[in-house]
Order: sequence, then structure tokens, then C-alpha cells
Amino acid sequence: MTEREMEDLLWEHPEKLLGEPLAQFRRQPSSEVGRADLVFTDSLDRLLVVEIKHGVLPRGAITQLNDYFGMMKQRYPDKPVELMVVANQI
Repeated sequence: MTEREMEDLLWEHPEKLLGEPLAQFRRQPSSEVGRADLVFTDSLDRLLVVEIKHGVLPRGAITQLNDYFGMMKQRYPDKPVELMVVANQI
């Protein structure tokens, strides 16, 4: 399965794969720091930024995710932001 296929499945079926009801918010939002994979909202209206990595999670993935956290807080300062990494191996 490719990273794109993983992304497609999570985007279409977050409740089945992540275990909670989530609403699609943004897919591949870009900024000067890069492009986050998926952003959902949960039942409490929090943003959930999901970074997907195919294969083994690289060391820089958490730094990358923190950059996306900053991007989302800048755009939506009043919304709580949660972070999640999905990888084949962590």
C-alpha cells in the first residue's frame, strides 16, 4: 500500500481506522512550512492534524508535525489542535 492509498483510506473512513467520529476539514493544506496530509475536526470542534508516513517513521516526522501545528494555530488561533502520526512502523 502506498502513502497516497493510506491517505485516501484515512480521509474516507476516519471513524473506522482511527476509532472516533471525525469530520473532514482540509486535505493537503499548504503553507510556507510544507503541506500537512489530513486535517479533521472531532466532536469537540478540535482540529486533528494527521501526518502519514509509509514505512518506518523517519526521525524528522515529529518536527514536521510540530511545524504543521504552528501553521494551524496561526490560521485558527481559537481552535485546539491535536497531532497524530500514522506509519507502518514506529
